[in-house]
Amino acid sequence: MTRSMLGFVSGLLFICSSAFGGELAQHEAPYPNIIKPIRTIGGYGTASGKFSDPYGVAFGDHSLFIADCWNHRVQQISLDGKHVTDIGDKSSLSCPVGIALAHNELYVADRGGHKVRVFSYDGTLVRTIGRFGRKDGELNEPLGIATDGHFLFVADSGNNRVTIFTIDGKPAGVVEADAFGLSFNEVSSVATNGKDTLYVTDTQNNRIVAFNYFHQDPITAPYVQRFKEWGEYGSYPGSFAEPVGLAYGAGKLMVADLVNHRIQVFGEKGEYLFTFGRHPVHHHEGEGRVHYPVAVAIDPESDRAAVCEAFENRCQLFALSALEKSVVDVNDSAWWDKYPFFHYGRRLKIALAQDFAFDVSSDILAMSEPDTHQIVVFDLSGVRPQRITSFGGMGSNVGELKGPHGVGMNRYAEMFVTDTFNNRVQVFDLSNTIRARSLSSAVEKLKSIDKQTLSTLGINLDSVSKKATEGLNPPVVRTWGSRGTAPGEFNGPSSGSAVKDKPSAVSCLKPEMVEWAFIGDTRNNRIQVFNRDGSPVMIPSADGPVPFIIGGKQGNGPGELNLPTDLIHSRKDCAFFVVEAFNQRVSAFNPTTGEYLFSFGQQGVGEGQFMAPSGIATDMQNNLYVTDQGAHKVSIWSPERNEAGKLTGYRYVDRWGEYGVDDGKFLYPQGIAIDSKNRVYVMDFGNHRGQVYEPSGKFITNFGLEELQPIEATLPVETFK
Repeated sequence: MTRSMLGFVSGLLFICSSAFGGELAQHEAPYPNIIKPIRTIGGYGTASGKFSDPYGVAFGDHSLFIADCWNHRVQQISLDGKHVTDIGDKSSLSCPVGIALAHNELYVADRGGHKVRVFSYDGTLVRTIGRFGRKDGELNEPLGIATDGHFLFVADSGNNRVTIFTIDGKPAGVVEADAFGLSFNEVSSVATNGKDTLYVTDTQNNRIVAFNYFHQDPITAPYVQRFKEWGEYGSYPGSFAEPVGLAYGAGKLMVADLVNHRIQVFGEKGEYLFTFGRHPVHHHEGEGRVHYPVAVAIDPESDRAAVCEAFENRCQLFALSALEKSVVDVNDSAWWDKYPFFHYGRRLKIALAQDFAFDVSSDILAMSEPDTHQIVVFDLSGVRPQRITSFGGMGSNVGELKGPHGVGMNRYAEMFVTDTFNNRVQVFDLSNTIRARSLSSAVEKLKSIDKQTLSTLGINLDSVSKKATEGLNPPVVRTWGSRGTAPGEFNGPSSGSAVKDKPSAVSCLKPEMVEWAFIGDTRNNRIQVFNRDGSPVMIPSADGPVPFIIGGKQGNGPGELNLPTDLIHSRKDCAFFVVEAFNQRVSAFNPTTGEYLFSFGQQGVGEGQFMAPSGIATDMQNNLYVTDQGAHKVSIWSPERNEAGKLTGYRYVDRWGEYGVDDGKFLYPQGIAIDSKNRVYVMDFGNHRGQVYEPSGKFITNFGLEELQPIEATLPVETFK
């Protein structure tokens, strides 16, 4: 098999991994590079030495500095694993993710604050560099940071570039791909060799790009030249599935290869050296296995390398010399034998049978699956969701997807998908797919009848089967959008919702609103509203009609947004609700005017607070359910009204769930949706499954395990009571 075929075949295996048989243990031999660490640091929690998403790591002062995102701090841990001190708190750090050290100072990329915070080693905040924006010296979701002692290089992911500052914080230029004949797609990490080479992860293009740079005294701005790039989508040595973390040391470049669950090591000029790590077989298994590694660091002086895994809330510390001596060449067939395991689902939306403009026998559940670049559709007539079909696959052609997140369906069974890293919306017509579900069920019954009997009835089973199969593949009917900040353009769209109620059901709704789609334009911090054909909805203003855009200003004030991740329309009130991950709240807006109404929730771990809210759903009584991936819980909120019955806010009612792997527990819950029977569906992202609950939080069943992993679901299908 040639490398040119890798993208197609690896994508096929992403989809079909459950088709393989056998025990995982039989396949360790061709993939032996599981090296025992010196020690493992961390575990989930808020106490000293515990983490909630460790997204950055650096060596310094005989210790590790670890960015503890949702605990709003950087922890200093000694090399023997003991907690030394905390640096920063929620007043100074929103979500620290990247760390660099120089001149006895700690430089922290604050993703949620859109800044670089500079601390002394004793924890004193010395200065702040940058602010939110697109101009020189401004940042949008900085994810990584590196320094050579003269310059700070910041992975300015929301602006899709590297922003450069002098060490004292003065703007010193940017590295934008188009200036070098390139195209970046998600700049998530940077590293430097400390003298003249800058390394950049071009994550969604699955490659590393290297630049040479030069500077003279007095130091103002470096002169940057394109050097080389390497990598492609796949799991062969030198290929990547979302490279996200970089570190340079001892003449080596270490890369956290996220979805391949491994660390790859290269020479200074990009030559492949070796690989270590592998996905755990069992929950939370460590000892050299890595589960979605996000950050790496190298310290030649202590002969140490560190690997941090946010989903496992831990960092593993390795002997650098042991890694080099212990690993062996990986057989190129390792990918086919190692059984790729993936997380399962991000966003969820349910279209109720009553919402459609034609007869539908059951509610329909749609789920985005970014790791396999697919959308999966389920029938909800039973207790456990039954898979109808899946579609997509990695790519940029029509019908292909790159990291899809948001899914929504209008009353015509048109599903609009936020094709996140292609920065567009694609609309798939599922009307025939939903009808074909019934036809597929009929085919299964017909298979029990011999073909001769069917022939006498004028039924050709092969023809009917073909028609049913073809009907399960929804066609693309519309595509719109590109990367940018203008109306109709996107920067990482990740959510969507449609009005499906009849206009008379809610007093403020206009008849034309059933033709609208509300799209969360995440990194532009706004919601854009489109007509069914993809054109912007226009609303009146003093200067004439303008595109209907809600938000658009980053911040934490009323009506301002900071990383909107999901949205849902009310079924009973003139409101729709937007989850803001970095403001740790839910904001409500009028869906006809965009007027800000109110917000609820605040930062924290207590009742009525959020660590990292992610998904939102509403039940038939207009209660709201919100997943908190940081706290690993679902919280429930009830509407509050004035004497006239007008909605004025929401009050906290209850929450359920806890961190864990058993049924009824969560590991980074993401999407959430509620069906017409008030069953609550939660995507338990880190546990590779969906779970179904009663509104009280009582566990009913799980689903999805059999779709992407060769594991049996834990409970049989039962009659819902």
